[in-house]
Amino acid sequence: MNHIGISNFLEPVGLLRYCDVFQIKGYDVETDFCTLTSEDLDDMNIKDEDHRATLLHAAQNYKPSTQYEVFKWLRDHGIEYYFTNFIRSNYNSLRELTRLELTADVLHELEIQLPGHRKRLQQALPTLRTRRRIEEMEAEPPVAMGYWGKPLLLEGAKYDFLCIRATLRSSKPNGARFNEEFMVDSGSDVVTARQEILDKLDLELIGTIQSRGVHSTVEKQLYKAMLCIGRQEIEIEIMAEPYESIGNRVMRHFRHVIDSTVHYWLPGNHVDPIELEDIAGPSTSGLTPGPSTREQEPRRSERHIEPHEFVVPEVPRTGQTKRESTEEEPKSKKRKTKARKEATD
Repeated sequence: MNHIGISNFLEPVGLLRYCDVFQIKGYDVETDFCTLTSEDLDDMNIKDEDHRATLLHAAQNYKPSTQYEVFKWLRDHGIEYYFTNFIRSNYNSLRELTRLELTADVLHELEIQLPGHRKRLQQALPTLRTRRRIEEMEAEPPVAMGYWGKPLLLEGAKYDFLCIRATLRSSKPNGARFNEEFMVDSGSDVVTARQEILDKLDLELIGTIQSRGVHSTVEKQLYKAMLCIGRQEIEIEIMAEPYESIGNRVMRHFRHVIDSTVHYWLPGNHVDPIELEDIAGPSTSGLTPGPSTREQEPRRSERHIEPHEFVVPEVPRTGQTKRESTEEEPKSKKRKTKARKEATD
């Protein structure tokens, strides 16, 4: 670590004049400063009583810097030779190292030319990223924890799914509750459950929608319900399917860390655009009277998300029924015929 670590210790107390003697005597790693004693100062021939007192007091309160963590990590992988290059490129902490992308330009900037050292760094970074994620999760308890597995209703599946247990209940007071195993289906934007569960919950009906599957589109009933994942409860839209699944609109309320065994659901700050509109009210800026703001957005039928995309049937504009629109066309033709006849006469 050499002069960088020494400077981190001496500069805050205004005693950089001793940088060379610290380095010559081998006190050049930040952990050395935490255990500095009067005998160590004698070895370095530091005799000024005020300076000795300042150095010993600084040693008692010193904590190794984030740069030292970078140095130690590089040393653990035998590439501490490049430490100064990392600091010069502003990789001053392990957090910043986890964002390191080993492009040709970055390797050139770090002056890492030996193929063996490049490979060593490339193999070490994924482990560092995983370790940092785990440390962050320990500092921030997850809302819930999922797992890889096969739901009971899909035991015959070839591969495992991401699963989580969650509680489904009616939005009505004193309604029934069901704690079920849900499959995570990020390709869908709706929650699904078996019809018998929906019937027992006595849910509030939203309306009929068109559920677009892989090979066909069918009409289904869409209901309002409450879903509790860990300690967080969310209002959802749900429809019937032969299995329980959670779609991407629920997933966006959380942050996710997934490894080979566990799925961590961490607190998030996402607000569903539809929920935000319900809170703030539809915006009328730049719009003429007529359809609401939500109707100005691309219709669900214009998007293609499988396998559980659903489309709300289009509703005629206010004040215009299907019958009125069909009767208007013959009247228009009569006016055009009359106009041509008068022009001929």
